[in-house]
Order: sequence, then structure tokens, then C-alpha cells
Amino acid sequence: MQNGAVISPTVEAAAVCFPDDGPDAAHLFVRLTAALNRAEPAAGGEVRLNVPLSTEAAREQFMLEQDLTRAIDEGQLKMVFQPVVDLSQGRLIGAEALLRWDHPVLGPISPGRFIPIVEATGMSDRYGLWVLNAACREARLWQDEGLTGMKVAVNLSARQLTDPNLKDKLERTLQRHDLDPKALELELTETAAMADAERTFELFGALRETGISLAIDDFGSGYSSLSYLKNLPFDKLKIDREFVTDIDSRRDSRAICRALIELGRGLDLLVLAEGVENAREVETLRALGCNVFQGYHFAKPLAGDDFRRLAADSDWLASLSAPPVAAHIKGRLSA
Repeated sequence: MQNGAVISPTVEAAAVCFPDDGPDAAHLFVRLTAALNRAEPAAGGEVRLNVPLSTEAAREQFMLEQDLTRAIDEGQLKMVFQPVVDLSQGRLIGAEALLRWDHPVLGPISPGRFIPIVEATGMSDRYGLWVLNAACREARLWQDEGLTGMKVAVNLSARQLTDPNLKDKLERTLQRHDLDPKALELELTETAAMADAERTFELFGALRETGISLAIDDFGSGYSSLSYLKNLPFDKLKIDREFVTDIDSRRDSRAICRALIELGRGLDLLVLAEGVENAREVETLRALGCNVFQGYHFAKPLAGDDFRRLAADSDWLASLSAPPVAAHIKGRLSA
């Protein structure tokens, strides 16, 4: 304690042993660095020892970390956009912007593999700003080509949420691309939103006033308190694909989705089902009251040029105006 202030340090630690974990200092350093980056601060300021990865896995992890520091400058990143459709209106209403990494040697690297490294090594702010600019640049092209009334959705990490300058960065980016805040939507996972509910409420309340839309992603996969969720200033609830997959044949998933759709309706939120892959899932969800979808059944994530071509395709747009679900399907699901 100093001048009445309490300082609570967080310590991260990893351990390696010679010669079991490496024959020399170079090998030991690679394994130690990889292990340390995998460690997360434990609650209460505890010290958590992290068991290192195998030598080969540690070397690969270390090399990916080094390559990620150069990926932006060397033009290895790209954005793809997965369409979001509203079948009640029979139209395309936007897209989710998704980051991809095309490694010059290894080829495409799965986001599930490299994004955790970005977050663990403190590169979230830099990558997050790159993604935001790329997404807003694409949304500007939509408007320039007459594709109006659509939103681009950008994922926000838990680390970005703690940035005290986040609101200013968002506003400057929108101004840079001459983009109306109403064209941008931020997605935050349920778990990240609840990590600091007070901070989320304050920040998202301020962002919502600017016109930016806010969505809870992967809803249902976390363990949040509804008493907190009902007060958070969100506009959209995205049902996790875990509950969408095979919903037509899974009674438990139908029960959960029915409850989430009713929850969204009661909180005046738009409800989107993500990860839909076939017509059966779409029909089942429509019978439950959901009309907004994202998934391979409609379109895979597309490069910007391909997305804009699809958005202007009158035949594809006409296919979104399918008739409502038959009454007998609704009756069967409500039974």
C-alpha cells in the first residue's frame, strides 16, 4: 500500500528443466516462451505454473508468434464477409467480417489457431484496429455501389474491451471512411461481456448513443446471469451454432432455441441463428419465430468482391423471399 492505494500485482510463471525440456539454452528459451504465453493470470493474484508444450509444438508456437508480428506489414491478412439474411423481409441485411491469415509457407491458418496467439501475445489492439479499418472500408464500398441499408459486424475481443481509448478509435475509424455509425455492428461474446459487466454497460451505453449496433455473440454458450444481461444495452442476440446444428432432430436444442427466441422478443432484441447449414434447420427455426440467419446454407464467407456480386444478384435475392413455414410444421414443433 502506498498513499492509500492498494497495488495487487499479477504474476505469470512458466518452468522448464534441463536437460528434459531441451539440450541447450536456445531450445529451453523457445519452450519457456511458448509456455509463458499460454499462461493466464489466475484469480486472486496467484502464481500459476504452466507446463510447457512439447519441443516441436513449442517451436511451432514460437514461430507463429514471430510470423504474426509481420503478417500485417507483409499483407498476409485478408477479410471475408459472411452474409446475414432476414427472411421476414426477404433481403440481405449485412455481413459478419471475419479475419483470415494466408501464411506464405504454411498456407491458410485457421482463426482458431492464430487468434488465441494474437490475444495471448498482446497484439489484440493492433489486429483489432486493422480488422476494424478493413471492415469499414468494405462497408464504404457497399454504399458507394448502392448497397445501402446493410451493417458490417466486427468481433470485439475481451482485451479490446479494456482499452480506455476504444470509443475514440471507433469514432476516428468511422470518420476516416466517411461511414455512418449505423453501418457498424460490434459483436462481443457472452463470456467477454460478463467479464466486467459494469465496464461493458458503461462503454456500450456510450457506443449505442453514437448509433453503433451491439450484439451478443454465441449466446447460450456461457453461464451469465440474466439479471445482468437484461440491463446490457445490446440490439441483437446471436444463438450459438451448438444449438442450431441438427435442431430439426434434437428436441433439447429446440427447447433451448425456443426459450432464447422468446427471451430476445421479450427484451426487444433481434435474434439471429448462426451456423445454419440446411433447409431443415432454417424451417425449424422459422417455425420457432426466428427469421434472421447466417450460415453456409445461404453463403460461405466471401471475399469482398464476391460478396458485393452476390449482394447484387437478383436471382439470389429472390430466393430469400421464400414463403413462410407451413402450418403443419409449426404445429408439430409446438406439440
